[in-house]
Amino acid sequence: MSRGAALNLFIYTYGLVPARYSIIQFAAHLTLFRQIFPLISFMFLHGSFWHLAGNMCFLYIFGDNVEDRFGHLRYLIFYLLCGFSSGLAHLLFNLGSTMPTIGASGAIAGVMGAYFILCPEARIVTLIPIVFIPYFVELPAVIFLGI
Repeated sequence: MSRGAALNLFIYTYGLVPARYSIIQFAAHLTLFRQIFPLISFMFLHGSFWHLAGNMCFLYIFGDNVEDRFGHLRYLIFYLLCGFSSGLAHLLFNLGSTMPTIGASGAIAGVMGAYFILCPEARIVTLIPIVFIPYFVELPAVIFLGI
């Protein structure tokens, strides 16, 4: 956010813009590095503090258990592949779009899917706010992730 007026240029440069890969007029002006790097960099950018905080919350809740099962290196590779795959899926369904995509939501969804498969018996402590009264309940992971 500190980039001010240059923020849009920064997001278009490092975000995933499908037109960069599908429209020859855009692709012709970019180096190979500027074509490939955004396929990874888009998942490390976020639209706001709350976007980042939400992703980190879900990564904190589900990521550590998946990492324990996979190990550090395999988890990192899995996380990056999930993010990369989500970017490719976005490209396929939005080929001509000039709107940049940013965020790790695809990678986080992959981690949540792995948790769903690896820990179906787990229970998640969930806050259900009722007016001003916080109510905590344990939900099965399958239900929590389904919602």
